[in-house]
Amino acid sequence: MLNIKGMVQKGLCASLLVYAVVACGQTQLPDEAEAVADPYQLAKADFLVASARLIAGEEYKNVVDGFLCQAPKDAVKQLLPAVLALASPIPFVKSFTAFDNLFYIGVEFVGSWVLKTNDGLILIDAMFNEKDAENIIEDGIRKLGMDPAEIKHIVISHGHFDHYGGVRYFQDKYNAKVWMGSEDWLTMEAGEDDRGSAFLAKFMPEKMPLRGNIAIDGQVLELGGETVKFIATPGHTGGTISAVISVKDNGVPRYITMWGGTAMPDTALGVQVMHNSLLKLWSAGREASAIGVISTHAFVEDSFGRAKLKQSSATNPFNLGVDGYNRIMAIHSDCILAQQARLESIEK
Repeated sequence: MLNIKGMVQKGLCASLLVYAVVACGQTQLPDEAEAVADPYQLAKADFLVASARLIAGEEYKNVVDGFLCQAPKDAVKQLLPAVLALASPIPFVKSFTAFDNLFYIGVEFVGSWVLKTNDGLILIDAMFNEKDAENIIEDGIRKLGMDPAEIKHIVISHGHFDHYGGVRYFQDKYNAKVWMGSEDWLTMEAGEDDRGSAFLAKFMPEKMPLRGNIAIDGQVLELGGETVKFIATPGHTGGTISAVISVKDNGVPRYITMWGGTAMPDTALGVQVMHNSLLKLWSAGREASAIGVISTHAFVEDSFGRAKLKQSSATNPFNLGVDGYNRIMAIHSDCILAQQARLESIEK
């Protein structure tokens, strides 16, 4: 997570905004920087967002209008309702079935994906802490008709505690094997994820994950006839892991991708690294004829909108088809390049 020294904090609202910034890895452009920003680069950013909107059309309008293409300060404002909901003593849990054997369990801000296989479950991310692990993920797995004792593997997309916080609970209770990128194991163990503020401390896990397995680029995790292929995609963090995942859609084998860290760094060079990673994941998805994309920040890919549509649709809205998958990834590409242009506008 980002170093937020120097950011202005005013009251509860500001602290929540700062939390949104930290948790999603965004940064705000200072007012004085905006005043001297290069207008060419800002115009370039606007052009790229317009390009993303053209690609999206009406089908994927919610993706462009959501978090992904927003300027950082606007993205933070958009996240505020989801962040405020985190402070509720009774979390509003959302769970849904995306494919025959792929399920989301979590809250609006962050959650976990559960891949069901013939030999057990693979969990992707584990939310904030032990309470989330027990009361949201474990309980949600049971409500979906599965046994949490069948969790065999946990894949951590990156080393921020809103993704790894519940891991130790599952390690201790079910002896689940854990996978994360090498650099993010080191970052997590060094405590370098901005856990210092009193507000953030409320969400920290009591126990840190035990050191597990290193997810290696290109490695395939196989369980019960399903696969999760790790794709190293640095950008959001140095060790972010994305994946190509096998699923079943009405019994038909398909592949989707999981974008492990969607929010962007605070330098143009960092964003360029992230764009290179996006192209790498996109290529891996194309090779597998991927028909969908997910994130454990499910609002980014409009998964909640698709889940609502799925209730009344004759076809599965999570199955975008090969063309739809490529359009979504092209939207990601334009939005990342737009953020790079915004940052370049104040760095030159």
